[in-house]
Amino acid sequence: MDIASIVGMLLGVVMFVFGVLSNGGVASLHSMWDTASFIITIGGSIAGTLASFKLADFINGIKSIKLIF
Repeated sequence: MDIASIVGMLLGVVMFVFGVLSNGGVASLHSMWDTASFIITIGGSIAGTLASFKLADFINGIKSIKLIF
């Protein structure tokens, strides 16, 4: 595993925890999980990626996720 992958994942987790704790603590964690927000975020990310790259590049990107681990 590449050091940048480790740092990126750790930084993402740290920023998420910091955001939750600075917005009301662990008690407000349930408000972070909303189905509509999840669909908008994931769907929009996939749609934006598909609009930016060729389909073959997108599929190769999905296949290469396993290389991170």
